[in-house]
Amino acid sequence: MDIFNSTNNRLIEKGFESIDLVEIENLGAVTYRSSINYVVMKKIHNHQELKSIKSYAAEVRNILLSQKINIWNAYLFFCVSEDINYETFFMVERDTKSLRKYVIRNNLDLDRIPFIDNHIGYKKIDPNVTTDSEENPYLTRIFDFITTHNGRQNKFSATEVEASIKMIIDMVDKRYES
Repeated sequence: MDIFNSTNNRLIEKGFESIDLVEIENLGAVTYRSSINYVVMKKIHNHQELKSIKSYAAEVRNILLSQKINIWNAYLFFCVSEDINYETFFMVERDTKSLRKYVIRNNLDLDRIPFIDNHIGYKKIDPNVTTDSEENPYLTRIFDFITTHNGRQNKFSATEVEASIKMIIDMVDKRYES
């Protein structure tokens, strides 16, 4: 099933209803609402459309404001094919100007959207796995490096990537020397 249709079905299943907003339909999108949230969903057909997402989001935001819809509870869903570059969709979602955005490539992407509240398919985390990774001195040093260099918020520069690789190589070398 096409991801656009699958997302439509999932929203309906979760209590969203489709509403008619002519201005948004003219932009090639569909609007849904629940008791709290609004979702504007558009299918992206090619990479060229990805380049205009910022202006598209601003236009949708203005339409929602003109309809007196609370934009703080409004989201843009972009349904795309799975061949989209991970970094591209990450950058789309990180840009929260105009409206918050989600790139939907498959059904797993729908599971990470908090307000859809789909707990079906979530696996319980094994606490032993977490404990093992926390006790691993190599992983601890790598996580510390990422945290120290603000890697959770920013993309590493080439210099920072080289420094992290050097750190890992040095750790492995010391292990083999022991």
